[in-house]
Amino acid sequence: MFIKFLIFLTLIKFKYNKADFLVLSDIHYDMYYSEGSPTNCFLGNTGIGCCRKWSIGNGSAPKYGINGCDSPLSLLEIIFDWCKIQNVSHLIFLGDAVDHDLFFQNPEYNLKEIQKVGEFLETLPFPYFSVFGNHDGFIIDNLWDTNYGFEWVRNVSKIYKLPNYNGYYSVYFDNYIALFLNCLLYDTHNIEVDLTKNNNLFNQTSRFLIEVEKLKNEGKNIFIFSHFGSDTGEATDFYNSMISSLNCSTCVYFAGHSHSDEIRLMNDGFFYINPSIVPDSHFPEMRIYKEEKGVIKDYEQYGFNLTSLQIVKVYSAKESYNLKDLSFESWKNFFKNMQTNSTLKKIYDYHSKWGYN
Repeated sequence: MFIKFLIFLTLIKFKYNKADFLVLSDIHYDMYYSEGSPTNCFLGNTGIGCCRKWSIGNGSAPKYGINGCDSPLSLLEIIFDWCKIQNVSHLIFLGDAVDHDLFFQNPEYNLKEIQKVGEFLETLPFPYFSVFGNHDGFIIDNLWDTNYGFEWVRNVSKIYKLPNYNGYYSVYFDNYIALFLNCLLYDTHNIEVDLTKNNNLFNQTSRFLIEVEKLKNEGKNIFIFSHFGSDTGEATDFYNSMISSLNCSTCVYFAGHSHSDEIRLMNDGFFYINPSIVPDSHFPEMRIYKEEKGVIKDYEQYGFNLTSLQIVKVYSAKESYNLKDLSFESWKNFFKNMQTNSTLKKIYDYHSKWGYN
């Protein structure tokens, strides 16, 4: 009965009228972050668990976070308080709620951090949609563990309010259709994928390709949201090939994972790579996309200045890069021009390191 109910949920279509939407990615909440603890640790920083009261090293962790450590609770409070007052139709979270300390994690630990992010998402006054990040599994990059089996995926799906436990779903907006991919199914470190060589777990690939082809034939605008961008280290060759061969002129691609502010070109499209909330060579950043009739007209990037402790507008893509529009051709020309225009390159590089340059 429960499975039938989940299948029914995947068929629900959503419609919202407003054009602007907010994207957050790679929060990496650390429930053990401790203000005043060492920031330069004997065993290294991110991945080991620096900025904790038992860390060995020097430096003093500030209240709202620092490069090399994961996100404290105080940072999430600031970010979500700001999100709640934005004039947007909905928010999209591109995954990775859990911190980087791989040695400390267990199912209960990971679920606590995911649950906390879920609680913040629940405070939003507008709808939100989420995807699995590779750190949202236990163990990292995986769908299952020996204690929980696929129950892990069901638990995380409930917290993220996904309409099914496999992580792939569609949302029908007035001007476009959003498709949400579960990139754990295309993760090179996923034991299930590696052992079985199965590129179609949960039938996600079949469903995705059929739906894209159907929407292309109907002339629909398609927004594809996933944690992995193209040619990401953890992404399988199959995933990269599948995305790059969609031949979809009406598709727009959004991802996170790299923590960086990037535009990643492909053969006939590009990924908007959204920067992380966790400070990682840049201050925490959020992005609002301006959509009109199924076309992204601009995006505005906002960031929390860890020095002034204020959220500020960092830049508008169209204005800062002097773009006619945000089409594939415009971005191709931008990167071509950047090869000979040092000013453009300085602007692009400045945004990628905003706050630490």
